[in-house]
Amino acid sequence: MRRAFSIVIAGLFVVFVGCGESPENGNDTGDVSEDTFDDTDTKEPSEDVKDTDTDDNGDVSQETEVTDDDPGQDDSEPPEECVDPDGDGYGEGCAAGPDCAPDDPLKFRLVNLYVDADYDGHGVGEPIESCIGAEILPGWATNGDDCDDRNPTVYPGAPELADDGVANGCTGEDLKAATANGIFVSPDGTEDGAGTREDPVNSIKTAIQKAGAQQIKDIFVAIGDYDESLVVLNDVAIHASYNPATWEFDSQAGGTSLYSTGPVAIRAMESSLVLNRIKVIGYRSDAGSSQHTTVNGIIIEDGEATVVDTTVRGCEITTTVPDDREVSCKGLWAINSDVVLIFARIEGGELSIQEDSLTGPVERNCSSTAVISENSTLLLFDTNLGIDPNITIDNSAGTIKAKLAGQYLDVTGGTVAFIRGQMVSHMLIHANGIDAQDDELQVDLQAEGTGISISGQGRVYLINSNIASITANALSQVSVTSLNPVNATISNSAKSTAATVSSGTLVSLNSAAHVDFNEAGVQLDGLPEESNVSQQNLTQLQVLEVGQEGTAQIANTVFLMAGSDADEGNNFISLLPGASLYMTHNVFWVYEGDFCKINDGTSCVVQKTDDDFSKCTKDAGCLLIENMIEADPKYGEVPHEVEPGSPLIDNGIDPSELGFSLTTDLNNDDRPKGAGYDIGPVEFE
Repeated sequence: MRRAFSIVIAGLFVVFVGCGESPENGNDTGDVSEDTFDDTDTKEPSEDVKDTDTDDNGDVSQETEVTDDDPGQDDSEPPEECVDPDGDGYGEGCAAGPDCAPDDPLKFRLVNLYVDADYDGHGVGEPIESCIGAEILPGWATNGDDCDDRNPTVYPGAPELADDGVANGCTGEDLKAATANGIFVSPDGTEDGAGTREDPVNSIKTAIQKAGAQQIKDIFVAIGDYDESLVVLNDVAIHASYNPATWEFDSQAGGTSLYSTGPVAIRAMESSLVLNRIKVIGYRSDAGSSQHTTVNGIIIEDGEATVVDTTVRGCEITTTVPDDREVSCKGLWAINSDVVLIFARIEGGELSIQEDSLTGPVERNCSSTAVISENSTLLLFDTNLGIDPNITIDNSAGTIKAKLAGQYLDVTGGTVAFIRGQMVSHMLIHANGIDAQDDELQVDLQAEGTGISISGQGRVYLINSNIASITANALSQVSVTSLNPVNATISNSAKSTAATVSSGTLVSLNSAAHVDFNEAGVQLDGLPEESNVSQQNLTQLQVLEVGQEGTAQIANTVFLMAGSDADEGNNFISLLPGASLYMTHNVFWVYEGDFCKINDGTSCVVQKTDDDFSKCTKDAGCLLIENMIEADPKYGEVPHEVEPGSPLIDNGIDPSELGFSLTTDLNNDDRPKGAGYDIGPVEFE
C-alpha cells in the first residue's frame, strides 16, 4: 500500500466528557461516567491471561500434587499474576503489557503522536505522549516527517502529481509533462503512435497498454474528449488537461473528459491508480432507451487509488426504460481498497427517466449513489458529493408506480473519513396527466433520500463537514377523462434522512447536519361524482437514525431542520432498540414545522417543547447527553456566516478532550480563534 492510513479507531471518543464537573444545564442523563463511555469494541483479554491449562492433546489437565521430593518440580518463581481491573488485556503482570489507563478499557497503551492537520498520515512538531486504545484517531500520526502539513497531497512517499508546483514526495522536483518520461495521449494522435510528445497515441486505453509493456507509470493526456472504457491492471498515474503543442498544463481550455462506452468508465483491479485533473463520466445517453441501465464511474477492487482535482459522475442519462429494470448510477465504488479523494467532486450522476403515453401497469425504479465503500479505507478531503436523479411519467393511464432512491455515501465495513466536505442534492418524481384505465386508477410514488448509510460495522468520521439531506419531492397530477365514477388509490411519499447507522459507528465532530422541506402531494382534475378516492401524502424528515447495532457520537455539531406541520414522523434523532447515542456541546434548531427531538423507535421521548434531554434514558440508548443548546444559530449563509450573538461561537468543547487534534476548520482557517472552539464546521472571527 502507498502509506500507513491511520484514520481508524477502536476506542472512538476516548474521553467523551472532559474531566471534572458536569455542566449545570439540566440536560445530563444521570449515571454516566465522567471520564469514559462504554463501547462494545473493547479489546478482548489476550490468550496469555486466560486461566485455562491444557495437556498436549488439548484436553483440560487434571490437578496433580507436587511435593518437594518430586524431581519434576520447577523451583523457579511462579509467573506474576495479571492485574487487569478494566478487562482490556493490559495491566501489571499481563503478557500484553502495562496499562496506561487501568480503569478505562478503551485506553491501554502509551504512544508518541504528532499533530496531523491535513490527515495524510504524516504529522509535524514535537511528539505528544498519549494514552490511547488499539487505533489512532483522525488528526494524529505516529511520525513527524511531513514536509507540508497543510497539503494532504504532500508527504514522504506520496504519488507525484504532475505540474502542481510541488514535489509531492518531499524530495526532488515537481514532475512536469514537458520533460518527464511517460506515455502521451492526444485526440490528434494515432492508434499506432509511439506514445511520445511528438507522436502521441489517440486513446488512454492504448497508453495504459504501452505503459505496462514499457514499465512506465506516468501517462499525460491532452485536452479533449475520449470515448472509451478503461481496465487498469498495472500501476498507472493519469495526468490530464495538457496543451498538446507545449505539453504544459492548461486550466482554461475545457479540460480532459473520459466518457465511458460501457457500463463502467474505469475499473482498476489489484493495482495503484492515480487520477489527476480529469473528468470521468460513467455512461451517457440522451435519447431513447439506454443500452446500459446499471452504470458506474469508477470501480476500485483490491487496490489503491489517489484521485485529485477530479470530477467523477456515474452517468449522464436521459432515457426511457423498455421494461421494469432498475436504472442505477454510481459515482465511485471501492471494494477492499485504500482510496484517497482530494479536492474532488463525486456524483451519482444526472439520471432522468422520462416516459410518455404509457398504459399501465407501469413501474419505474431508479437509484443514484455518489460513493459506495465496501470493506475499504477512504479519505475524502475537501471533496463534495452529490446526486441528481428524477423520474417523469406523463399522459399515462392505469396503475403507475415509481420509486426513486438516492444516497451520498453508502458504507459497509471499513473506515471512511469525510474531512472538510459538503453534501447537497435533490431528487424528484412527477406523474402528470394520469388517467383511469377501465375506471381504475392507482398511483404510487416513493422518493427516499439517505445522506449517509452505515452497515457491516463500518465507521464514518465527519469532521469540519456540511451535510444536507437529499431534498425529495413526489408529486402527482390526475386528470380523469372518463364520465364514469372511478376507483382511485393515490399515494405519494417523500422521505429524507441525513444519516442512518444500522450497524457500525458514526462520529461527527464540528460539522453541520440539516434537513429541508420535502414535498408530496396530488392534484385531482376532472374526477367524476361518486368516485371512490383514497389518497395519502407523506413527507418525513430525520437528521439521524441509529439502529440496534449502531453507535453515534456527536460533538460540536449543529442540527437544523425546516419542515411542515403536516409532516409525519419528523425526528431530529431516532433510536431503535439497542442503539447507542453519545452527544455533547451541540446546537439544535428547527426553523419551522413539527418535530420530535429524540424518538426511541416507538414513541417520542424528548418532545419538541422539552428542555430536559434526560427523558431519554440509558435504556432508550442515550448513554451520554450533555450541553445541548436549543437556539437559533443566526446563520447568514449556512455554514459560512453567522450574526453576532450566535450560540455557535465559543460554545464548543475542546476536541482534545475527546482525543482529537483539530487545528483548522472547513475553510482551512485556524481553530480556535476566540475564547473557545466554535460549534459547527466553521470557526468564526
